[in-house]
Amino acid sequence: MFMMLSQDTLDIYIDIVLYSMLAFPPWLVVLMILTWICPKSLNERYFKSPHFSVGEQAFYANFPLTHFKMLIYVYALAGPKRYHKREMTEIRDYVPKWYFYTAMVWLTGLILISLCAVVLMVILIIYIEYFHNGGA
Repeated sequence: MFMMLSQDTLDIYIDIVLYSMLAFPPWLVVLMILTWICPKSLNERYFKSPHFSVGEQAFYANFPLTHFKMLIYVYALAGPKRYHKREMTEIRDYVPKWYFYTAMVWLTGLILISLCAVVLMVILIIYIEYFHNGGA
């Protein structure tokens, strides 16, 4: 059912998983940069009621948690129809094109890094369990 992987292939899988994990912290730095260069019009238009509750406004206003607000903005930019509950369906009209494309590249990269790490980790776990713990 499963075929034995060569040591070289196994090393490549492990390297890809480790590099995916190493790529995650710099990706968070890019999120910080996106937060700092966030267009003022976006915050002026959407960082108030009814888009954010009073508690969320207080929670997301200060430094360490502003990144969560940025994640909400990025996801709303990616799929504004999904954010009809927050009434952010026209969010793309309030950001410059360069910011929109930068946010989409960031989100695509985050998804690819996460997906790559998870898929390869599952493959490695199955391989190790099956071949090295008496499954074959």
